[in-house]
Amino acid sequence: MDEYLLEQKLDLLDKRLQDAKKSREAATKLQNKWEREILTLESAAEEDARHATNMDRMLQSLQNTLESCRTQAEEAESIAARNLNLYRNKQQELEEMEEKARLYEEKLALMKSSRK
Repeated sequence: MDEYLLEQKLDLLDKRLQDAKKSREAATKLQNKWEREILTLESAAEEDARHATNMDRMLQSLQNTLESCRTQAEEAESIAARNLNLYRNKQQELEEMEEKARLYEEKLALMKSSRK
């Protein structure tokens, strides 16, 4: 009977060993699955970080371009204001000269008519 009990105990231990092996195999598969998932997520995070860095660079470049355009617009506005003032001054000078020329022409016409 001792032998029978020992065989039963041995069978029980063997069954427990097989169950433990199956459990370990399942746990290893699950661990491998999660490790692959972690690697995938880490790769995605690195890719996202690269994209974020590139986006930051592009944003900075666009901000610099925008600032440059603003500066150029301000300079152009300043030049336009200066040119407008110059145009107005020259227009006024022209009107004054035309008035003087008209007056001189009238005087000349008077002088010519008084000689006759």
